[in-house]
Amino acid sequence: MPSTTPASLKINIISDTVCPFCYLGYARLLQALKTLDSPAASISWQAYHLNPHASTQSEPAMDILVRKFGDENRVRMVQDRIKTMGQELGLNFSFEGRMGHTRDSHRVIQLAKQKNVENEVMSEIMKMYFEEGGDITSAEDLTRAAVQGGLDKEETRTWLSEGKGAAEVDREVEDAYERGVRGVPHFVINDKWEINGAQDLSVFVDTLKKAQSS
Repeated sequence: MPSTTPASLKINIISDTVCPFCYLGYARLLQALKTLDSPAASISWQAYHLNPHASTQSEPAMDILVRKFGDENRVRMVQDRIKTMGQELGLNFSFEGRMGHTRDSHRVIQLAKQKNVENEVMSEIMKMYFEEGGDITSAEDLTRAAVQGGLDKEETRTWLSEGKGAAEVDREVEDAYERGVRGVPHFVINDKWEINGAQDLSVFVDTLKKAQSS
């Protein structure tokens, strides 16, 4: 249920749904909020494309990452490090998902915003992709995650099939590029304080406290 307490913090998270550090960063943000005396916060999500030229036809994520970085051993070393960090936050990365263009996943978030369940749906989409080996381009997988997050199945299917939310996603992505955001996650707190990347918990706590007191 949405909180009825006026939020003392307004947090905008610029992220992409296939970015593991976005999943980690959001978990650390939630952990940091729990440490505050007044943890009420309004959290919103802004779309970003790490690979705006990605294909709408998905491939195993490992295949794409090896092509990008040129070394499977290097990719697996990074993934092992991410898995360890995730376990500390209760996240179980599998890295068995299929990667492709993320526009449709962000379109689902636009519907979730209308229903006031964007945090829940974003969490389920990232869980589907990172932990359950899901396909980020699949309408079926996205719909299943959306339902887990509180959206109606048929409404989500219709939303996806009719291309709804696309213009909003494109505007959000363009806005992030125009603001100079070149990596995600990027957190903006109360339109002033910023955190780049999945920083240590202490960075989140210190920044949130500064934002609360300013």
